Amino acid sequence: MAAPVYALNLFDVANRDEYLVLILVEWASKAAFDSYCNDPKLADLHPHRVNGTRAYIWHLFDKLDDLRPILKG
Repeated sequence: MAAPVYALNLFDVANRDEYLVLILVEWASKAAFDSYCNDPKLADLHPHRVNGTRAYIWHLFDKLDDLRPILKG
């Protein structure tokens, strides 16, 4: 059984009309995350991330506890 992964999206908002939220998402597995990224039905969503942000980084974590050092600040 696949283990969940967590994707923490870090970025600077470049255009508030395109992209406004910071997101932490739980995915059922790394395969589910990859499927989202490569799903042609969702292709029209990705330009908003590209056009509405700068310095966009996705960090994937195996456990939510792995995020604690990053979220403490």
